[in-house]
Amino acid sequence: MKFLFLLLPVILISCKNPRVSRLEEENAALRSRIDSMNSQKEVMVRRSEEMVLKASIRAKIAYDSVIVAQNMKVIRVNEACGTETLGALLRSMEEFEQKLEELGIQVIYTKITGCGYELRLGSHEKIIEGALTAENLAGEIEEFYRIKISE
Repeated sequence: MKFLFLLLPVILISCKNPRVSRLEEENAALRSRIDSMNSQKEVMVRRSEEMVLKASIRAKIAYDSVIVAQNMKVIRVNEACGTETLGALLRSMEEFEQKLEELGIQVIYTKITGCGYELRLGSHEKIIEGALTAENLAGEIEEFYRIKISE
């Protein structure tokens, strides 16, 4: 008799107490709302990422038209790649970046399209996919722009 009060909650739950049933229903409804909100949040995040990408692509297209109109020299480093390749891309450019600026070649880093380098001189372009060693990149730049950057 002394421990009967300990069994009372178990007895109430097993008897399908209306309060317990109502709380379980409210709990299930809240979980459903949370799941719905999480899925809506995921959809909104995807939409915002798509909008940012579309805006970035439009900006790239507009900037490319400026490059063509002004006959600019630009190297676009496309960073949309894996960690190791990205590291190789950045290391290969690091050595020549200041020299390129001195020669009037603008270096731009983007994550819009692909992985590699885009050499532009007005309307002429050369796309190099993947990462190159610093020496190979220097050779490509020197050949495309007809300049000397390596010692």
